[in-house]
Amino acid sequence: MRGINSCSGRTRRRRVLSLALCTFVSLVGIGLIGALQLSHAPRAGAANCRVRKSCPRPAPGLPAPTITTSRRNSLPPTTRASDRAIPITAPPVTVPAIPAVETRTGCTAVVGGVVWPPRWRVRCDGARLGLLGTTDRTRGTTLFVRTGEGVARLRVVALHEAGHAWDIARLDARRIARWCAARGCAPRRFFSDPTAKMQPRGAEDWAASWDACHGGEYHRSYLGLAAPSPAQCALQDVLVGFPT
Repeated sequence: MRGINSCSGRTRRRRVLSLALCTFVSLVGIGLIGALQLSHAPRAGAANCRVRKSCPRPAPGLPAPTITTSRRNSLPPTTRASDRAIPITAPPVTVPAIPAVETRTGCTAVVGGVVWPPRWRVRCDGARLGLLGTTDRTRGTTLFVRTGEGVARLRVVALHEAGHAWDIARLDARRIARWCAARGCAPRRFFSDPTAKMQPRGAEDWAASWDACHGGEYHRSYLGLAAPSPAQCALQDVLVGFPT
């Protein structure tokens, strides 16, 4: 019985020592955990600090990144006056109007290519029924230009009227008689025939001859005569003093 009791007593003591050792280890562990929590206490307090003097100064850290959000209708950032773009406005460009150029196909150009008596007035007008041109004793000629009329036709009309202009400006009874003697016309009916108003006049044949002699054509026979000869053309120039 004693032996049994001694064994059980030893076992009881071992249990007590183990329990005491476990308790000691537990206390030591709790102490270490408490020490660690106390070491982190200043930082936790600094995050919730409200009094600047009593709070410990936090350790410097890296600057936080700045996130910029843009809105669709947000205003542009304000810039300095020196940084603002200055709009450049180009001065208005004035393009001079291109003047209308009289070409050689126009009536004015045709008139300019014909020799007229000094101080003779010539103008171009619109089309007139039954008339291509008129020349009167007021020292004026009018050409009636039809739509689509070509240069060649305009020149024939202009030269014919120029023949009338020269005979009105320079011919007299003596010169008319000389011309009719060479050409075969009646001097007294040169400008008109009182007995037959529709009978072609000698003046029209003179103008048609002038047309042919000065670069145009003998477009019509008013007296039933042939085209003028070179000698008759030369005589016309002499009679009116045409510049050669």
